[in-house]
Amino acid sequence: MSMFNRLLMIVLFLLFLGIFAVSSTHAHLIEAQSGTLNIVDEGAFMVLPLPISSFHGLDQNSDGRVTLREFTAQRREIMERIRSQVSLRDAAGLCELQGIMLSPVASHDSMQDKLDQIIVMGRFALQAPDGPLHLIADIFGGAKGMQQMKIKVSRRKDSQSDWIVLTTQNASATLFAKRE
Repeated sequence: MSMFNRLLMIVLFLLFLGIFAVSSTHAHLIEAQSGTLNIVDEGAFMVLPLPISSFHGLDQNSDGRVTLREFTAQRREIMERIRSQVSLRDAAGLCELQGIMLSPVASHDSMQDKLDQIIVMGRFALQAPDGPLHLIADIFGGAKGMQQMKIKVSRRKDSQSDWIVLTTQNASATLFAKRE
């Protein structure tokens, strides 16, 4: 890939992330528990909205709500949890999750400083993009309706797209696998 193409991909990725960064003021831009994974050349770009209840212990003062201050104080721990529970493997092995960005989303119907979601954005660096890909996302919310996650996967090279559903019982999937 030429230097110009790499620079263009970086600019487009940053623009993509910037669009989703405004989601902290508009909570319904992304449906909860419904993410995307877009495979472009040697990268897989992920947007994954997670309920705040996916991250135990954020409510430091035990008042029943997680505030922006509590989120900010534990940003590093949140990122470590994401790195340990969300992964992508290609034929060469585990792909590194790079450039993680977190966007907290406050409830639009609440006058309080209460966070409902964290939108996770990042890029997996693929080493073998043409081989099989396997996604693991074992990070779910506490309520019954938050025990599954839908992810739309698309691949630019051959214009394929697919939906995968991950659950607490099966938190992994092979992407673009033929299903019977």
